[in-house]
Amino acid sequence: MKTLFRITALTLALTRTHAIAAATQGVPHGTKAKALAYYTNLAAILEFRDPATITNSTLDDVPAYLGYGGIAASDLQAISPRILMDPAALGSAVTNSSLFHSNFDGNPLQAGDVLSSRFFAPKIIDINDPPATRALGWRKLIRLKAKPSSPANKHPIETAIILFNFLTGPRAKPFGSDAESGNTQVILTSTASDKDSIYWLDYGKLSQGGHLSFQLDQTFDARKLRTEQNPWRSVGRSTLLCAGRLRRLSRRRKPGKSPG
Repeated sequence: MKTLFRITALTLALTRTHAIAAATQGVPHGTKAKALAYYTNLAAILEFRDPATITNSTLDDVPAYLGYGGIAASDLQAISPRILMDPAALGSAVTNSSLFHSNFDGNPLQAGDVLSSRFFAPKIIDINDPPATRALGWRKLIRLKAKPSSPANKHPIETAIILFNFLTGPRAKPFGSDAESGNTQVILTSTASDKDSIYWLDYGKLSQGGHLSFQLDQTFDARKLRTEQNPWRSVGRSTLLCAGRLRRLSRRRKPGKSPG
């Protein structure tokens, strides 16, 4: 009986190994050259940035493009969803309050312009790490609606969806003051007939400048971290799935009231 059990267990293990190998071979992998071509084309079509300098882009470019001058990428990362979605409170929480007020005092933010949610994200945990020291995954999701006078609205891009990915120690409190996203994924959405419905961007750590990235350095439960991933495919799968949370949040919200 013990021999039969061992044979069965070994068979299952081998089957799982072959299945993983087959699935890995079927996943398309991009290159830095293809990523650069994609980003350059995006910059030209959307005037997101000069195509010649698109590689100098930082995450700060995203809120600026949507018309949110005075809200830095570091503000989006650090400020709680409750404050981000409260137009009356947000101006006092941002890093550059004077720029925020000069931009929005004459045309105030409205409830629903900014949506945000944060949550436990087991998907980004590296299961290869020992359970006792394994970092836990957390995510913060933000949707910015393009302001009417913004460069995004001209093209027309309707929203930006920004996904921050955090890892904390097993006993650490999530979303603390020192929490930093390892990769931050962005999608720009449009319903225009002459545009793609979604455009992808990925950015590195803000402490390292928050620069445009050519790959998504996340394990996503993989057996091995692959560093030559196609950024718009890798960014897109998880960001688009999480975006459903914001759609549900938008339907639940009552006009004029920000959820906690």
